[in-house]
Amino acid sequence: MKKKIVSLMIVGTFVLMLAWCGNWNGEKKQDFFIDILSFATENQQVYITKPGKVSGKQDIVVTSQVAGRVKSIEKKDWSLVSGDQLVVSVSDTVANYGLQLQRAKNAVSRASLQKEQTKVSLDKSLTDVELALDVAQNNLAVSKITTEQSLKKAELDFSSATAQSQNIYLQFDLEKNNALNVIDTILHQMDSYLWVTEEYKNSNYYVEPYLWWDDVDTKVKAKEYVLDLYDLRESISKLDSNTNDAKVVISGVALIEKWYNKANQLLDTMKIVITNSIVTSILPQVTLDWYRTRVDGLLWSLQGAKTAVSAYSRQVNALLTQGTWNEFIEITKTQAQIGYDMALVNSHNTIFSTEVGVKSAETNYETLQKNKNIQISMASNAVSEANLAYQDALSRFNNLSVESPIDGVIWNIMVKVWQEVAPGTPLFTVSSNDQQSIEVYVNADERSYIAQDQFAKIIYDGQEITWTILSVSSVADRNTLYKVSIGFEAEVSLLGDVASVQLPILLPYSVLPLNVVTPISQNKWFIWLYDGTWLQRQDVVLGRVWESYIEILSGLSSWMDVVTTDVSYFDPLKFEISVKSD
Repeated sequence: MKKKIVSLMIVGTFVLMLAWCGNWNGEKKQDFFIDILSFATENQQVYITKPGKVSGKQDIVVTSQVAGRVKSIEKKDWSLVSGDQLVVSVSDTVANYGLQLQRAKNAVSRASLQKEQTKVSLDKSLTDVELALDVAQNNLAVSKITTEQSLKKAELDFSSATAQSQNIYLQFDLEKNNALNVIDTILHQMDSYLWVTEEYKNSNYYVEPYLWWDDVDTKVKAKEYVLDLYDLRESISKLDSNTNDAKVVISGVALIEKWYNKANQLLDTMKIVITNSIVTSILPQVTLDWYRTRVDGLLWSLQGAKTAVSAYSRQVNALLTQGTWNEFIEITKTQAQIGYDMALVNSHNTIFSTEVGVKSAETNYETLQKNKNIQISMASNAVSEANLAYQDALSRFNNLSVESPIDGVIWNIMVKVWQEVAPGTPLFTVSSNDQQSIEVYVNADERSYIAQDQFAKIIYDGQEITWTILSVSSVADRNTLYKVSIGFEAEVSLLGDVASVQLPILLPYSVLPLNVVTPISQNKWFIWLYDGTWLQRQDVVLGRVWESYIEILSGLSSWMDVVTTDVSYFDPLKFEISVKSD
């Protein structure tokens, strides 16, 4: 197949050369003008476009504090105002002073009712606290019984120390089985990567020649580790699981620890050789990353197993190597005695804690009784506060002039003259005119290509303004979007407006306009290159699309120009290539 393609290329080249050297029916060839993009300019700056709203450092929505009708609006949208400057006047068309007074009287009635409810609630609280005192006293009695039972249990533990001491031998069987499971997992994975034994030689035949290409010595060392580990596994599997011999347990635990340490060396070596492997189409980066992830996972599992067996090894060495079996039993009994002493101390602590609980419940009961009159007095003050609310209502109705709370720009006036308003009705928004900024939101992929302190372009009403990216959020919001804040270099009168923001993205690959790339099939594309004399079709590997541009992962040549003109109808027998001048 390759020979056939080469033959066709040679024939095609020969035909093109004949066409280049000759004329079309003896007539002069016409110029075929093309546009080109030099390699020096192919790394163009790419932007992504996002909408954003311009805002100041502080936006305040001013609301009406009274019910009435808008009498006049003294300012227009985008007017500059100073603090305390009149913006909206409200006319009192409700005339409900009597109603406000009645509401205040109703509040007094409610406060009186609340006073009675407070009294009832306090009486109930006293009953609850009294009940709590009874419960605490009952807990004290129960604690005494419980501590007696704990002491009895400690005594039983002491008497059964000899039986419990057998657990150290039973645990040896568990450690052995766990070690064999860890061993089999590591050997299976590493042998499948390293192709050491006959069982795994066919599992990785297409990858093995490229794996660890630049580090043959380390690769050989890793294989030697695998062979050593197979031998150690055989020795571990032959250990007697049901032994009562201290020497067997001590030597067996040492053998398991030796295997774990050797396995640790193997996995550390694998991380080195994976790093030194060559990346090819057969062994892509994603496969190497998977190998590395798998090795890290095995290291994590190995560390857990090592920690467990080390703790058991310390126990074995502390107990089984100190003397005879009778000495070990005496040590266990001593530990049981310590447990009994601790149970005795804990019993005293428990009784003391419950006694403190009884005392606390008694104090709460006495305190609540003393504070009962104070709480009722506080409820009585609510009646006075209701009367003050009446005066507050009158003062609010006197405040019919709405002023700007800060220096800034008025925008988004939300009412009209003679419009009915109520307390809390939004009237207008005022924004401080210092430190103006705009915020846009990008997804996770886009965020990875955006950097702080870059210059963004703001397009508004046909004008282009350059701002600086102040910050890029590292935490996504509930919509999995990241906020990008851009600050003005100078004050502009865009507060509250929506503008189009062009964010620069920093790409690791070259980009070309979309219309330059031509599809061959579903996953194949090509571009036309110009070497100064003739056209050449070049297959390319594409990345992701950025608006009107697309990444070119491979296929560009530094010494050839990219043709941006449609050359599908170019006939070398009729035309002669000419590059358009700027």
